[in-house]
Amino acid sequence: MLNEKQLISLRKNLENHLFENLFSNYKESEKIKIEIDSKILEKIIFEYKTESSTYKVFALDKDLIQKLDFSNISFDNFKAYEFDFNGFYGVKLNPQTVYSKDLRFAKLSGVEIIGPLNSCKIFDTDFTGSTGAKLNPKTVYSKDLRFAKLSGVEIIGPLDNCKIFNTDFTGSTGAKLNPQTVYNKDLSLVKLNGVEIIGPLYNCNIIDTDFTGSIDVDMRIANDEYVKCLKELKKAFKQ
Repeated sequence: MLNEKQLISLRKNLENHLFENLFSNYKESEKIKIEIDSKILEKIIFEYKTESSTYKVFALDKDLIQKLDFSNISFDNFKAYEFDFNGFYGVKLNPQTVYSKDLRFAKLSGVEIIGPLNSCKIFDTDFTGSTGAKLNPKTVYSKDLRFAKLSGVEIIGPLDNCKIFNTDFTGSTGAKLNPQTVYNKDLSLVKLNGVEIIGPLYNCNIIDTDFTGSIDVDMRIANDEYVKCLKELKKAFKQ
């Protein structure tokens, strides 16, 4: 078992190697895999801090540490709040085990989401470039999706009573929205690209709402019927 002095020494050694690599022939696409026991490596690259409870953060500068391959590194109890993962490789994140289930303001580009988002805080979370995220909106903390960018996210539940002010659904899949049942009927500043609208907009707040790419069920049914009629007419006159 390594003692604290040895861990600090190894951390400094790693920092020096990474710093030297910064000025060598380093390419952004080439990540460094360190063949050390993952639990020991975690103690080298993370340090632990305490607020109401203990969490971990990177012990080295972000620009250096992102050169590593994180495929075998656990992010359990990592403070993901406000963290930008852009440029990292191999990060697998279980939202249930990050510190305080808090992903607010995080940018998750390149991250593989390997757990549910139940009870997680995703206010202003940017999922763009991530993979694997499945979201039941009614189960997130306070049903609060405000300012979230949901590109790449599979929506697997209704948005009833959910807060979606300034939410961007562009690039997400599976979202079905009844404007009458969202929180305060407030769709202001929402980007609804790819969202299936399944109810009327009576008395809804749609200030700066972007309906580009959204799907209206009644219109879709009408279009399907129109296409069907065209086909039948074409078929009839071919006989």
